[in-house]
Amino acid sequence: MDTGPGLTQSQDAAAVPHATDPWAAIAARLGVLQVLPELGPTGPARAAVDIAAGVVAAGGRAVVLSAGGRLVADLLRSGATHIVMPLAGDNALGRWTTVRRLVRVIAEHRISIVHARLPGGTARAVIHSRGAASAGERSFQGACAGT
Repeated sequence: MDTGPGLTQSQDAAAVPHATDPWAAIAARLGVLQVLPELGPTGPARAAVDIAAGVVAAGGRAVVLSAGGRLVADLLRSGATHIVMPLAGDNALGRWTTVRRLVRVIAEHRISIVHARLPGGTARAVIHSRGAASAGERSFQGACAGT
């Protein structure tokens, strides 16, 4: 058996999960937030559920924020978290409210990666929310075309 630095043969590998899997320490810190208008039976919603299941299977935290839909049961079955939040329209007050809510979700769930699949100005508001969330470096992805 290969032992890492500071480990002996007598230590239980279950007590030190990153001792045998170098990716476990990274996965334990990984928090992925996906933002969609709804989780209806569409391709983007199914992809979000599949990605969330993969993140959870790898040991990370997956959070999906949407107005709900038929795929919520599949999402919850995978071990991911669903937050029901209808996304505001493209007016200035709606964007401001959405950004404030998203910043709160990002901080509460210790999110590292945000993937927003939203129409128009709301996606820009999500991407701009990175400046308001200051607890570390984050990656923001935006996919707006065709949704």
